[in-house]
Order: sequence, then C-alpha cells, then structure tokens
Amino acid sequence: MSSVFVIVTAESSIDPNNKVSRPLRIEIADADDNVPDFGQDQGSLPIVFMINAEDTTGWTNESMHMMMVGKVHAEDVDLPPFDIVNYYLLPHCDNEDGIFDINQTSGEIFVSAPLPEEHRATYQLCVLASPLANQTTSIDIQFSSKNKSMIHVIVKVMKPMADTERDHRPTIQFMNNSIITMGSGFVDAMIPISAPIMGGKELKYELKDVAFKPAEAETNVTNSMNAFVVDPHTGDVRVAADLDGTSEGIYTLNLVAKEKATDADYAHLVAKVYHIHDSSRLKYVFEAPVDSLGSSLTHFTQAVQQTINQTNDQLHLVFDRPQVYHWKSPQRSSVCFHATNNDDVLLSKGSVLTMLAGLAGNDSELTQVYLQYKVINIEMCESPVIVVDKDDQYQTQIFWWIFAVFLSILILSALTCYLCFLGRYKQYMIGMPKAEDQQTIAPKVQRPHMLAITNGPPEPHFLSKNNPLPFAGY
Repeated sequence: MSSVFVIVTAESSIDPNNKVSRPLRIEIADADDNVPDFGQDQGSLPIVFMINAEDTTGWTNESMHMMMVGKVHAEDVDLPPFDIVNYYLLPHCDNEDGIFDINQTSGEIFVSAPLPEEHRATYQLCVLASPLANQTTSIDIQFSSKNKSMIHVIVKVMKPMADTERDHRPTIQFMNNSIITMGSGFVDAMIPISAPIMGGKELKYELKDVAFKPAEAETNVTNSMNAFVVDPHTGDVRVAADLDGTSEGIYTLNLVAKEKATDADYAHLVAKVYHIHDSSRLKYVFEAPVDSLGSSLTHFTQAVQQTINQTNDQLHLVFDRPQVYHWKSPQRSSVCFHATNNDDVLLSKGSVLTMLAGLAGNDSELTQVYLQYKVINIEMCESPVIVVDKDDQYQTQIFWWIFAVFLSILILSALTCYLCFLGRYKQYMIGMPKAEDQQTIAPKVQRPHMLAITNGPPEPHFLSKNNPLPFAGY
C-alpha cells in the first residue's frame, strides 16, 4: 500500500484572491509496485556454496538425482497476492550446459546433471527474482550487482579424495583447523582441543609433531618447537614456554587421538598457532560502537574474504575480536587482523596493504563493502592499553603540574597578605599612646556644683579697733 498527497485548491470566481487550499492523501491499495529484494547484506555480494564432485559420479538418465546445492531468498514487501517471488537462473552465466537448476518457488538450487570429467573448479550462477510467473529467461538479461533483484552465486567443486587418503582417513572427521593468535608473554596458555568420546571408548592424546613456518618479514629465524605440551587425557595443548624472543610465524600442531585399549588411531587433530605481535598486524576502524560491530563482524569478514577471492586467491585474512577504538571515542570500534597466503605464511604489513589498496578502487566491490559496514580507516594494530596508559599518564602529569602551580600561587598570595597585615598592625600599635600618658594628658572635668577659682583666694582683711563689727543684740 502506498499513498499520494494532492493539494486541492478552491478559488472564488468573483474574487481571485479569495481561495483556500487543503492537502488530500490518496491511499493506493492492492498495487504491485515493489520488486523482490535479496537484501542489502547479500544483494551486491556473492553467496558461496560447496559441492563434492564424488556425489555426482555414476549418475545415468535412469537414475538421475537432484542434489541440493543451496538456497537463496528474496522478499517482496507488497501485500498479497502481489508478494509472490519467482526465481530463475540466467543462462548466460556458467549454466550453459544446464548442469544446475533452481526451484521456481522455493529458491533451492540443485545439480540436475552429472559433472563432466573435466569440470570447472568454480561455477558462477546468476539468480533473478521476479514477481512474474513462467517468465522466459532465454532473452538477453544482463546481470548487474547493483540490481537488488539479482544475486551472484558461486558454486565451488571440491576435488575427489584419493584412495590412499581415504584409507588413512580418521574414524571421526572434525572441522578442527583451530587458529589461535597470540603475541609474547603467554606462558601456560591453554589451547582447548578435545575430541568427543564416541561409543564409550577411552581416548589418549599425543602430540605427533610440530611444524613451524616463519613470517614473510623474518630474516633470522628462531623458534621454540618444545614450547607446546599436550594433555594426554583431554587433548588440550599448553604453551609451556614464553615465545618472546622467537620469530613470528605459524606453528602447526598435529595431534593423534588413540584408543587406550587397542592403541589404534582414532582421530587426527590439527591446530595452528599464529605467533604474531600487534606491531606486525593491521586493524580496521569502524564508525560504529563495539556492540554493533560484534553482531555484524561475521558478515563483514565473510564479505571481505569473498570479495578478495574473486581477484586474489592468495590473500586470507584472520581477524581478532572487536574492541573499542579509543576510550575517548566510544562510538568507534576496531578489529585487528593479519593475513596469510596459500602456503600458510604470515604476510608482512606492507604486502597486505599493497594487496588491499589494489582491490579498493573508487567503484570496486571491496569499497562498497567498506561503505556498507562503515569502515573509515586501516591503521597499525598497536596495543590499545599502552596507548591509553601513555595518554592518560601525560594528561595526569599536566593536571598535577597545573594544580601544583596554582596551589603555590595561592599559598604565596596568602603569605604576602599575612605579612602586609602584620606590618600595618605593628605600625598601628607603635602609633598608639601608652596608658600612663593617657592619664596625664586627660582633660579635667569640672563638676557642676563647684565654682572655678580663676583669681585665687582673697587677701586677708583685718578689723580695726575703732570699727568693730556690729553685732545684733548689742
């Protein structure tokens, strides 16, 4: 269902300025206006399936089989009944002989004819998803990786196993090519390699041999072949010695699981230990948080490797765990990686950068993968802990220096103010008169009932005998 907005305007025939407009939304239902989509994650990237050439030998027209190779799926967001998707194989890819067929409704790809004796190592198939039923594909429809209704499928044919290899094949088959990446300082590191106990049989494990291939950049090769010890009960391998000081390279550990009762070989286990330092690795930087990268890292590694294999089958990337790019940038994440060639030789950083730069053009598929997963840079893989510690140490030192200078200025200012206060107070105390001086120079206060004598006492007056004082009563 889709909608269209229309502006409806009503205007007066008498007064042209008198008009009013209203928006009107028209919903269109039951429309087949969307095409099938294989999805953003796989529309522009090939899907790889693998088959065994032995499974098609001995087929005849009477005993024809339909061996399933894989299945593709596209979505049509239209409402029923317009959401039906039909799948077709384009004939102009590698299906001219009609060896492969596809189920029109389910998208399952089958091998409908036996492979020729001189078959190809890989078959390139082009799948078209269309809403039309019974569409003819004989017309010249060109495949385009930018068309979201088309997808590229690669079918790899595995070589048949020789009789000698089949006779010496272990009883149980493991996908046990475990890859352990470690640097220096890993002493007593455990590498879990365990086979299940089948049928109640007790097994014991032995380390058959250890092979070492130095890295491409190594000149003076030194290794530690005796650094690995296997647990006879569990099969776990322990790194008993520090690999620091030895050359970088790949240790291939061949283990044998034997039955305790008969001492017969029960399984062969293989593990590869990549001894490489962070300074010899590279890392992808993503404009995405680490939790988002962790959920899509598997798809990213597969997409990058599949894109590289189309033009260069000598480059195999090995990725580490995702981590926060920098503690100051929590919205960015990174993942370290290194590369090997078909001979299991660790490639140098320069060789890997040269190969990746040659594949990452302006409109290349590798560049499209980088844009899809928000890759912003390729840098040297250094230890993030060391970088953070140095940066934090410098910032802490600068902070304490600033704090010490500020505190010194504050103490000096307070001491200066205190000395000035003491000097002023001392001068004030020196200028103050003593208590005895205050009593001598204090002004006299006249009482109101006493007369002030200004001319002194009167002169004495003597009476003569001739003029006695008159007395009353005499």
